[in-house]
Amino acid sequence: MKTNEAFEDAREITYADFPTKWVWHNNVKQWQRRKSGNCIGRVYYAHPSSGEKFYLRMLLNIIKGPRNFKEIRTVNNVTYPTYKDACYALGLLDNDNEWHDCMIEASNWASGKQLRQLFVTILMFCKVSDTLNLWESNWKLLTEDILNRQRNVLQFHELILSENQLRNYGLYEIEQILQQYGRSLKDYPQMPQPDLDIIIHNGNRLIQEEMSYNISSLKREHEILFSGLNNEQRPIYNSIMEAVTLERGGMFFVYGHGGTGKTYLYRTILSAIRSEGKIALAVASSGIAALLLPGGRTAHSRFHIPINVNDDSTCDIKQRSQTAELLSKTSIILWDEAPMAHRNCFEALDRSLRDILQLEDPQSVEKPFGGKVVVLGGDFRQILPVVKKGKREDIVYSAISKSYLWNYCHIFKLQTNMRLRQNNMSEMETSSIKDFSEWILKIGDGEFGEEDDDNKITIPNDLIIQSTENPMQDIIDSIYPDLKVKYKDPSYLQDRAILAPTNEVVEELNDYIISSLNEEEHEYLSSDSVCKASSNVADQDVLYPVEFLNTLRFPGLPNHKLTLKVGLPIMLLRNLNQNGGLCNGTRLIITKLATWVIEAEIITGTNIGTRVFIPRITLSPSDSKWPFVLKRRQFPISVCFAMTINKSQGQSLKHVGVYLPKPVFSHGQLDQRQKMTQYALLNQLSSGKDWKVRIRISRMWDAVNSNNNEFISLDMILIDEQNNAIHAVIRKNVAKKFKHLLQEGQLYALSNFQVDTCNATYRPIHAEKKIIFLLTTKIKELEETEISIPSHKFEFVDYDTILQRFNKHVQLSDIIGKVVGIGPIEHPYIKGSNVSMRNINVITTEGNKIRLTLWGSIANQVEDNFCTDNAGPVIIVVTSLIVKAFKGENYLSSTSGTKVYINLDIPETARFMDKQVEDTHSIQEMPRQFKSQRTIEEEMNINRRTITEITNIVGDSDNKEHEELDLPVQIENLIGKTFVFQLELNDFNLLHGWQFFTVKTVFDSILQSDNAFKLDKITECYMSAASNDDLSNLSSEGDDDYAKLQRIDNANDTQLTTTSTITENERNYSLTNAEQKKKKQRIV
Repeated sequence: MKTNEAFEDAREITYADFPTKWVWHNNVKQWQRRKSGNCIGRVYYAHPSSGEKFYLRMLLNIIKGPRNFKEIRTVNNVTYPTYKDACYALGLLDNDNEWHDCMIEASNWASGKQLRQLFVTILMFCKVSDTLNLWESNWKLLTEDILNRQRNVLQFHELILSENQLRNYGLYEIEQILQQYGRSLKDYPQMPQPDLDIIIHNGNRLIQEEMSYNISSLKREHEILFSGLNNEQRPIYNSIMEAVTLERGGMFFVYGHGGTGKTYLYRTILSAIRSEGKIALAVASSGIAALLLPGGRTAHSRFHIPINVNDDSTCDIKQRSQTAELLSKTSIILWDEAPMAHRNCFEALDRSLRDILQLEDPQSVEKPFGGKVVVLGGDFRQILPVVKKGKREDIVYSAISKSYLWNYCHIFKLQTNMRLRQNNMSEMETSSIKDFSEWILKIGDGEFGEEDDDNKITIPNDLIIQSTENPMQDIIDSIYPDLKVKYKDPSYLQDRAILAPTNEVVEELNDYIISSLNEEEHEYLSSDSVCKASSNVADQDVLYPVEFLNTLRFPGLPNHKLTLKVGLPIMLLRNLNQNGGLCNGTRLIITKLATWVIEAEIITGTNIGTRVFIPRITLSPSDSKWPFVLKRRQFPISVCFAMTINKSQGQSLKHVGVYLPKPVFSHGQLDQRQKMTQYALLNQLSSGKDWKVRIRISRMWDAVNSNNNEFISLDMILIDEQNNAIHAVIRKNVAKKFKHLLQEGQLYALSNFQVDTCNATYRPIHAEKKIIFLLTTKIKELEETEISIPSHKFEFVDYDTILQRFNKHVQLSDIIGKVVGIGPIEHPYIKGSNVSMRNINVITTEGNKIRLTLWGSIANQVEDNFCTDNAGPVIIVVTSLIVKAFKGENYLSSTSGTKVYINLDIPETARFMDKQVEDTHSIQEMPRQFKSQRTIEEEMNINRRTITEITNIVGDSDNKEHEELDLPVQIENLIGKTFVFQLELNDFNLLHGWQFFTVKTVFDSILQSDNAFKLDKITECYMSAASNDDLSNLSSEGDDDYAKLQRIDNANDTQLTTTSTITENERNYSLTNAEQKKKKQRIV
């Protein structure tokens, strides 16, 4: 204890385990840390008769790190006066006090009806030593609702009942519940009996239950069901109904795999017989399968079949008992999942029926099942009887088909899969279910694996979850996505389960999941002992100490320690109340946890939503290798995130995972082969292998030649379940085959493709490999429920990386940023045609501003009014960009692979928006980068200005129109310069004041020679900025070469309009009739 006080890590182990970590040094009388070697500790034995020493020894095997004796007696922060009391608080002792405490705890939540059901459960399963004391101590709790019930029944709200009357009503209600189990208060001698004056004796209760169906309702149900029988079901129905009607008996077996409509046929038969007022007993080999049948019970409980059967077994049914009377009046026995039961079970029922029915008909001894109609059903491909350590031949020999009864059996087969005929399924879903069904049938028929010496069966690739370093986590994530959020949701849990071959693997999976859930943990320990009547060996307590019994594990028994949390799914391990839906295999969700009772809600079967109370009961294994019988008092439950394959029989599940950490043997071997049968991850791909992958198409585009816009290939970005990405290419000659089959955002399974190394000229993502589709490539569309793959994958680059990638166009860049400016869509004239273009300014995550230039159809992906109308921050994601520069400024330019996303629902967008919560800057409109590029005809009719108007606008910087003036860029480049124009005039100009002229030549550097001006340099322009004042001084001589110009009135502005661009030594600017007479003049 001193060591526990001094060292915190020492308080993590029990006294028995202390020597594994610490060494006792006798010379200094202290414990020191163990440096090497191994040691097994033991605690001196104390006999149960030694009193407190025995209980102290029990606690030392459980309590970790006590620092004093007081802490040893402390349980759940409560210090008990004795070690025995502490053991009781931990559940290590078994006495009747537990049942009293259980009733008191449950009364805080439960109604009177629920308490009476709990009381019956304790009577039947808990081996109460003093039942009278239990009743006397709790009768008031058990009858607290009876007075109000009787007032409502009698419509007398002032009714008063004495204590004696309340006790009698309580006993009567308990008797009613016990009779549902075929039991009575008479079976418990200490219990008082109800007063017969308040009990109406109605004869055989079992017969009354089977005759209490609503006949008119059953007739309507039968009409509907009968009309839905298919061509395979109807002959079976007719044969069985004929045998019932003629009372000639017979044994029938309905053989069909899952989905062929066996249960539908059973319901039709049951409704037909019960609607005629006859008795039809519906039973099944498992509790879960029994819940699927109307009025179903397990065969063992209905016929009292022994747990351990042999070739001479009979049912525990006495002649002239209520059960015997029920069987004699039964018209048909329908037994589902028959192949699960050992043939000795059917043979035991056969012997008992022959014995019971011979009193009415001596010939019954010679007839199978005494001449009753017995219908068995199931599929021999599914689970066969469990034979302890049995070989293949032992298991096969235990089946009903190896019984002497099989010779009397009429066999019918159902082969049509009714699930494929559901109208709400797509063609792809129907095909997928059909393929899976056929594969399962081939396994059951032995068509797989026979050619191999080891009989291995290869699981199809689309059924295998790609394994990582933690395969257990992989299958949990696949079957239980978002488990930490949804694990308390009944609708989420009732359709999901992981199956495993052994209890050890199941426990490992469940413990792993429980440890990952953030909920308060409750630990329950069992009380274990050896049944005194199971062995004559003396001193059993010495031979089998309690700590040894605690370590034992048996199939079908809860473990010594149960770790539970509110919200966990659990499965019952015993039939507690079949009428109430509490069968072996029923799944529930824990709603409350107390010390001695658990409240849970049923999530499977016909009683979904019902809340029940489960006490600890005394359980013993049905078969044991030990020379004694263990008695374990524990809650009869197990956590069922995962369950054994046997336990899943009869369960209705939509999302199922099968966890096979090692091969499974069952009439052969089912093995997870790793040889090219699994789906690979994209980062595992390499050249030279036949890979298969499951992917989502994140992005898809047409890759085109930027020089001639010629289609090159259909390109895609694919991502897998681990968010790995790869570039996929479908070349031009192959694209026609796949383009209409592929859709962006859809899930697919791919196979038969080529894996190649990425080239050095074009990489939309940073990956060394790429996928190339071939003509033989196979694709299969997947549903979203089959696999979880992210919708998007981006490789965002920071600002420094953008700068480093200037003019390096091999690696394309993805960027995320906040939009701060957006320009209009422009149509610059580039490479012989007008191209759409739009500029967008963004702020990167580092706060740097950069321009994005989107070209072609990509420019139209951002609507004109989207950003300006959006109040909040607009986060843009743009992919596959290249880095260029214009006038010394870096910018990002789009490519054919560019995609634009606005406020995309991804974590990066959310983080970016969180940073911009306080940012109220609006989005600015950016000016045009290019002046309007129009045709000659458009320029002639748009924005026409006279020389005087242009001069006045340009000369006045304060004029607002100066900013709005849309001049061609060539004109803006000429403003402020002086030029010489050579005009060609005609009669219209000279005689009629025609204001349009032909420009012959333009000079921007003048060299005078022989009264002529010669051009030194040709300049591209449209017009001069000269005013009318220059024209007013012009004159014309009368000779042939020159004509004298008259003064042009200043009131008439001269307007020059362009017709083409000057790029050669001589270019005409003409808006006049070319055929008119022309005269040359030199004008300065």
